[in-house]
Amino acid sequence: MSRDYLTIGGSASVDLILQRATGKYKKAKEQTLIFSSTGSQAGMNDMLKDVYDIGFLSRKLKDGPEQPEQDFDNDNTY
Repeated sequence: MSRDYLTIGGSASVDLILQRATGKYKKAKEQTLIFSSTGSQAGMNDMLKDVYDIGFLSRKLKDGPEQPEQDFDNDNTY
């Protein structure tokens, strides 16, 4: 199913930064971003459960399911 929005959620401590970033994204992409400041742990858990498309954290990833399956080389490999 194709959607014209993304859902994101996570750390409340980066809420202001996220509000500014989503505003710029909406203007550039003409796509809606729905975000919730639920806390880092809830953001990660909901992303892993496919509730959110993107989870944002203000802490390091924990060992286990939070760690990405692929290592990125200087964040340039996608």
